[in-house]
Amino acid sequence: MSLKDELSKQTNLGEAASDALKRLSDATSEVSRLANGNLGAQLARLSEPAYWAPPAFSTAPLQIRRPGEWEAESFMDGLRAQAAAMEIGVRENQELRMFCYHGLEKLRVLEISMPSDNVVCMRCLDEDCEETHVTGHMHSVTFSYLVHTIVPPEVKRRIGFIMPSEEE
Repeated sequence: MSLKDELSKQTNLGEAASDALKRLSDATSEVSRLANGNLGAQLARLSEPAYWAPPAFSTAPLQIRRPGEWEAESFMDGLRAQAAAMEIGVRENQELRMFCYHGLEKLRVLEISMPSDNVVCMRCLDEDCEETHVTGHMHSVTFSYLVHTIVPPEVKRRIGFIMPSEEE
């Protein structure tokens, strides 16, 4: 390589280094400007009286709930929401029926409630259309839904949900 080529190469490297240093300097000044701007905004926020005011307290009475109440309420909310979502497509001459299984017996649920945190109580009709009451643990009960076409003189019945908060 000739001396002229070597000098040209070093000059190009010098220019590249100079450009890199300029970009670094520009980036540093931009970061510094942003940091000072944010610091000024933070200081302005700290000087506002609302920043130091104590939080507002609710005057509503505190409701203390048993640990399982949240689970029971969300279980019932889920059942009711599922039934409501399925009833959207039901026609006027149809009804949504909810069934539960107790052993080998399939029962039509007329009304469901939760008298305690994990116990489900249901008023049902058995296969002979006899009214019966079933009680079980919320995790051991299986439900299914069926859309039934009503034939007169049948009357449309909605599934009754008694929420835990409504029982007291």
